[in-house]
Amino acid sequence: MKEMNLFCAILGVALYYIHGVAAQDVAVHGYYTEPTTGIVFYTSSEPNGTVIGDGFFSPVSLGGFTWGIALPEDAATVDSYDYLGLLVGSRPNGTGWSGIVQGQNSSAEMPNHLMLLAWATGNGDEIATSLRYATGYLAPKIYGGTASITQLYTNVNETNWLMVYKCNRCLIFDDPSQTPFNISTSNGQFEQGWAQSTEPPNDPENANSDIAQHNNGMGEFKVEIASATQASYSIWASMTATATSVSGTAGPTATFSSNPVPTSTYDYVVIGGGAGGIPLADKLSESGESVLLVEKSVASSARWGGTIRPPSGWLDGTNMTWFDVPGECNRMWTGGAAESSCTGCAAACTDIDQMAGCVLGGGTAVNSGLWWNPHPEDWDYNFPTGWKSSNMEPASSGVFSRIPGTDHPSMDGQRYLQTGFDVVSQGLSGAGWTSVTANEVPSQKNRTYAHTPYMYSNGERGGPMATYLVSAMARPNFDLWLNTSVERIVRTGGHATGLEVIPTKNGGYQGTIQLTPTTGRVIVSAGAFGTSKLLFRSGIGPQDQLEVVKSSTDGPTMINETDWIILPVGYNLGDHLNTDTVIAHPNISASYYDWQGSWTSPIEADKTSYLSNRVGPFASDLWN
Repeated sequence: MKEMNLFCAILGVALYYIHGVAAQDVAVHGYYTEPTTGIVFYTSSEPNGTVIGDGFFSPVSLGGFTWGIALPEDAATVDSYDYLGLLVGSRPNGTGWSGIVQGQNSSAEMPNHLMLLAWATGNGDEIATSLRYATGYLAPKIYGGTASITQLYTNVNETNWLMVYKCNRCLIFDDPSQTPFNISTSNGQFEQGWAQSTEPPNDPENANSDIAQHNNGMGEFKVEIASATQASYSIWASMTATATSVSGTAGPTATFSSNPVPTSTYDYVVIGGGAGGIPLADKLSESGESVLLVEKSVASSARWGGTIRPPSGWLDGTNMTWFDVPGECNRMWTGGAAESSCTGCAAACTDIDQMAGCVLGGGTAVNSGLWWNPHPEDWDYNFPTGWKSSNMEPASSGVFSRIPGTDHPSMDGQRYLQTGFDVVSQGLSGAGWTSVTANEVPSQKNRTYAHTPYMYSNGERGGPMATYLVSAMARPNFDLWLNTSVERIVRTGGHATGLEVIPTKNGGYQGTIQLTPTTGRVIVSAGAFGTSKLLFRSGIGPQDQLEVVKSSTDGPTMINETDWIILPVGYNLGDHLNTDTVIAHPNISASYYDWQGSWTSPIEADKTSYLSNRVGPFASDLWN
């Protein structure tokens, strides 16, 4: 096929190199004239080669990737929101999807940016296109803004496909559920993101189909506006479509069946069933006062009614969900969502653009279960008088008494998949580092190494859900509501009188929770992001942030501006530094465990050992 030479030419090398690209930009930039339409594109081509690691973060893509753009001649001085595009995606296995993220002038992160996904449907030269967006690093939703795609030319061969298209209003982000913004071409440049997957959409002929997470590379590159403007743009933009296309459209907003809020009152309402909320609610319920714990999402552990299990069925008939199995902790963000039968299995929050767990247990239900006894200086350096290590020691000891944790979680006492630890520890020991049991000597964190401590127990995920929530649920004065979001705190001045709630899934509650008059209290423990968001919607926070809420879709139901309480909510909020270190060694590669494959097809011996006796690799986090 004559188009094969075209694909190879585009994916192999660009004709002209452009200087001044960003440091993270590994694309080759140049120009390409598409022969069928005659359009001249400023192109950005990613390397064709073997993907690195699991492919999620690989800058190299098997089969390569190319995107091109042509802008109006005056786009460098007059903002243009339309462009002509070229997309060349790879399908090395005959399947897969490719996509771009329409970034802003300084970033092209996945959250809150317009995405164009495309793939060959299998019907000749037909290409499906779908405009989407995501509120976080989650499965993207169908975009509801004004952007649209007009395909001008398509061609599909065995390993690649090509699409020339006009993107109308694609440099405007105006989904009605999100904060709008425009990309300014007169700024001189903008960032563009890309990603590919070798996995096909669940239904290739349906442009609204669910897709698998990218596994064939991703990255960003810079678009220089002056390089992309073309004098013949208006002529090319008037071309009529010659391609057969399938386009996606936005669907209706989901609605849920709900329970009415009871008329009874509560002495305490704790918002957020995570690492903070569960122990707090348990402690408060010891007093005999009525306590309600409200969690916005679903049950995780089977103990509390969780039902999310691998679609392959290997946990069916057990009293466990994938949350309960330590070795499946990596499924938090996608939950096997690449499989159509597990749509909605992910536990990540969908209403913020950061990574957070929206599920009973919060971060303790979905992360690796790491359980570190903090260094005393963590308290002494960061916290005020009354919160120093000496003050907190009794409480800290109490927590570790209820959740002791373990660095050998398999019930047979053995540690599995230790080749990586053995290699690294030999090097550290040879350099004079000391081996310790981490939680027995929390103050010794300089030039020491240890086996990872987990909050697992009996070969299963433990933590607050297996301890504090158990004792709380045994008390008649304690209630737990799931699938219920607190939208705002109802208050008179600085005194809370109730909470407005809505269902997030079937079975949640709708209405206003009433607090015990005068003495009722609200404790907000909805995480760093959720807590701030709730307080802002309730008219509590910095002036500038409350103004943002007032101008949003929450504005009409927001408390009167004269009743705002101006406080520095969110100020000085920090996070722990996270640094990934990649160590390559022949012995490590020989013992790599296919934890992704274990979701659908676990090794039979490992599955049997775990289900029968809670021993083996599945009894611990396979990542650590």
